[in-house]
Amino acid sequence: MTDIGLTWPLMEDAAQALLVKYLPAAQAAAAPHGLSPTAWHGWLISAFFLRPQHLTLETIAKRDPYSAPARWRSRLEKAAQLGYLVQDERQGYSLTPVGEQAADGVVQAIYRAMERLQPIGEAHLEQMAALLERLVTASLAAPEPPHQWALELSRQSDPGPTAPAMIRIDQLLTDLDAYRGDCHTSAWQPLGVSGLAWEMLTLIWHGEARAAVDFESKLQRRGYRRDAFVHALDELLQRGWVAGDAQAVDITRTGRDAREAVEAQTDEYFYRPWAVLSAEERECLKQGLADFVEGLRREPAVTG
Repeated sequence: MTDIGLTWPLMEDAAQALLVKYLPAAQAAAAPHGLSPTAWHGWLISAFFLRPQHLTLETIAKRDPYSAPARWRSRLEKAAQLGYLVQDERQGYSLTPVGEQAADGVVQAIYRAMERLQPIGEAHLEQMAALLERLVTASLAAPEPPHQWALELSRQSDPGPTAPAMIRIDQLLTDLDAYRGDCHTSAWQPLGVSGLAWEMLTLIWHGEARAAVDFESKLQRRGYRRDAFVHALDELLQRGWVAGDAQAVDITRTGRDAREAVEAQTDEYFYRPWAVLSAEERECLKQGLADFVEGLRREPAVTG
């Protein structure tokens, strides 16, 4: 892996380390409303930042092409029944006043929690935010492919240039994660395979699953019925990407080549805008992220 390729995993680590710190505060704010992390981190905050636009299944699918549409439809319908969302049959879902109040409470709790964190010095936080912002700006300006659906959706929650550095960094890391997703879907979707089949191939490629029972267990959160896994496995078998049966499958050379080609294309799309940073700036960002993660791990979680 090249030096530039080492920076993205550090960004993932940084985003995860931040989430761990503010998650207790977010859950405490959501608890009085009976909202689970799946709810507030899924549809509630998305609908909040999309205003005045409506939240639709099509919008969700652009950010999450791997989950069953029926799972998301059920969640949105339940939220409407509970009074957090209201449905317009032509436009989609929007927050009710009760939903807006709940969403604002969660968002403000997250912001307050992040403001209390100081993993590295303020000057270094500002420097890191400035470098990340240049990457996001360059990614938005990059020619297609890749598409920028998820990145543009992520930018809806931009807190603005006057927000504290920690909040801006969290936003920018989220933006780059969204763009990485855009790059990956732009690389695999032209192959014409379903999102479920592609995710199953990835699990096989990583050596994390081989049997039908493994897929159902690891991908339970995606909301598919058992027959969907059978159909997706058949997709992979028909393409010659895997060999075997429901009891045990292995990736073939053809399947490995296809998966590795998509990963290489994902990287090519994703890192193309990074030319906006000099080699020295990229090294500065990499070291800053490493220090940021180490500092966050020493910080206690913020509960409120």
